[in-house]
Amino acid sequence: VGLEFREGTGPDWLEHSGNSIIVALAGKLSPYTLLLTIDMIVMNTILFIQMGTPLQGSFVMIMLSEIILIIVYQMLGVLFVATTSNLRLSLSLASAYSMMALTFAGLTFPQFSMPLLARIFALLFPFTYWVRIFISQAFRGEAALQGILLIGALVVFILVSVLSLPLLKKRLKDEKYWGKI
Repeated sequence: VGLEFREGTGPDWLEHSGNSIIVALAGKLSPYTLLLTIDMIVMNTILFIQMGTPLQGSFVMIMLSEIILIIVYQMLGVLFVATTSNLRLSLSLASAYSMMALTFAGLTFPQFSMPLLARIFALLFPFTYWVRIFISQAFRGEAALQGILLIGALVVFILVSVLSLPLLKKRLKDEKYWGKI
């Protein structure tokens, strides 16, 4: 999406989608969603079936949460591009955001041992919710209802990102945002 700003091809992209930002994004992101979903299926198959890692909870819940996580991060990328209108800055922000998500998710240092402020800060990152789903389903065998509540939190990130779509469409049509690297 950032390439559309850099190359100044936003109006053409929108024109080919019938001037619909939803259709344009669906066309641009769906191949990546499909490829990442195939990758996720292969990795989970290797992890739980071929390697025999014990699965205590719902395999479906894990798969569903991972598909939603893929969409969440795609939409956050759209949010970054829409708000900055700059490919390089968007990539830098996404990199910093992802780095902090990995830091505060609780994989290498348990969240319950983090200071309260760090635990609150961790709630700003979708990866935190996915880690909770994965651990609760793969290792703890918790009820699927708990996973559904966490998936609801992931959907909030998608909804927040959707709010940036009118801004994205407006800026794609405005020449002053084109050509930014």
